[in-house]
Amino acid sequence: MNVLVEIPDGLGLALADSPDALRRRVALDLALYYYGEHLVSLGKAVELSGMTRGEFEAVLAERKIERNYSAEDLEADLKWAKQSS
Repeated sequence: MNVLVEIPDGLGLALADSPDALRRRVALDLALYYYGEHLVSLGKAVELSGMTRGEFEAVLAERKIERNYSAEDLEADLKWAKQSS
């Protein structure tokens, strides 16, 4: 799905030096916000950001955004790992 958002020229230039850089910044900022608010999963946030998972996780660490990883997630991962070995 494509969504068109109009950003005033002055604001756009203050945020990035080109339309492509602005698009990447807005996509990353939205992904970080939605992930931080528990609105999307890590995978969906990575997809929205246009980054690799490793790159996105590095930004999470840099901005001190906690991972959304519950005890239930850990239990499910451990169960999966035991079945896979």
